[in-house]
Amino acid sequence: MVLPPGERNDELADLLQWIANAKPADEKGIRAEIKRHYYDVGDTSGGDALSAALGNVLGPSVAYKDRQRILDSIGPYSISGSESDPSTDLLIGSSIKTRPI
Repeated sequence: MVLPPGERNDELADLLQWIANAKPADEKGIRAEIKRHYYDVGDTSGGDALSAALGNVLGPSVAYKDRQRILDSIGPYSISGSESDPSTDLLIGSSIKTRPI
């Protein structure tokens, strides 16, 4: 599975594609990369989203089309550009509203 062309951070796009194509033996390495790219820089929501995607991909009997849907859903986390926050873009794109504090 691959992401469609776009202005992406190549390293992050590779990580997302690795998640979509993951095998159980890849889990430890992928989780380390999620930590490095997301949790370690303070993007907890991004790390949580990718961790959940990995868990879904590694679930029993995940079909090819499901892996592609998972990749499509996490694709915004590879978009490059300092003005773009992938977590916010994903929330806006999926019409999820957050409650004010």
